[in-house]
Amino acid sequence: MSSARLHRLVAIAALVLAACASSGAPQLKVIGVERAHRDSRGAVLFVEVVNRAPRAMRLERLQYTFGADAQRTARGDIALDRTVDAGAAVIVQVPVDLSSAGATPGETLMLHGELSAHENDLERTFTINASVIAPEASASGWPPVSASETAPDAAPAR
Repeated sequence: MSSARLHRLVAIAALVLAACASSGAPQLKVIGVERAHRDSRGAVLFVEVVNRAPRAMRLERLQYTFGADAQRTARGDIALDRTVDAGAAVIVQVPVDLSSAGATPGETLMLHGELSAHENDLERTFTINASVIAPEASASGWPPVSASETAPDAAPAR
């Protein structure tokens, strides 16, 4: 086999593997934020996780940072125990401390992290990036607030 033909086969195989890896990545979207307690600066992000893989995926852990910038960031680590069927979606509740995140009403905040899951007995980790607008405080507390669209895809980290 000639070296040019071998290089073409390797390039095609790499493209096929890249397409397969990216098509199985879950899609994440912050769909809302709600105040955790009436008198607190804590909030809960409602994150929709869509399994675009052709098989069920077991969500196990979410490690994340949340904030306006690198200097104003809250960190978290959530143990998950959820199975998402192929083509299905689940909502994951992510607790955040808005005061640690440096949130001011109307400011765009970023959620960055890694989602760990098992698929076909393989452990996979996906990098996630999503944004949300900090809710306005009001005398009656924060009602659920619609969040901005997140990055459309999660990229495999490993």
